[in-house]
Amino acid sequence: MDRKVFMGVAQIMLGQLDLSNIVIGWYKLFSSSSLVSHHSSSTGTLTSTNRKGSSTSLDSGYNHSTRT
Repeated sequence: MDRKVFMGVAQIMLGQLDLSNIVIGWYKLFSSSSLVSHHSSSTGTLTSTNRKGSSTSLDSGYNHSTRT
């Protein structure tokens, strides 16, 4: 690996979780394309990716069925 890349941080407020019901879900932090190396073989430069902002990622969350 040529360099270190910071991927992000998630904070879970354990004191605020309602553990009376089982909750299974996930939050997609990064698109699958952002997890793959995008090095150009001829120039050695990175190609750009189309990443969503955090508010857009929240809107595209895993649980669409509960929205009204």
